[in-house]
Amino acid sequence: MTARPAATRVGRAAEAFCALLLRLKGYRVLARNFRVPQGEIDIIARRGRVVSSSRSSGGTRWIGP
Repeated sequence: MTARPAATRVGRAAEAFCALLLRLKGYRVLARNFRVPQGEIDIIARRGRVVSSSRSSGGTRWIGP
């Protein structure tokens, strides 16, 4: 097994976990892996009038706000 497929699996699991947390907080996931010319938005979600986009990461390092 190479590092890339393992990293892809971890990234997908982290993204699924983030989507689950957003649903539990009352957000409706509108799109996942939305491609734009500048790259990709992992999750687009909405709760009421708030639309949120997120980039999930399955890394072990914490990068603060």
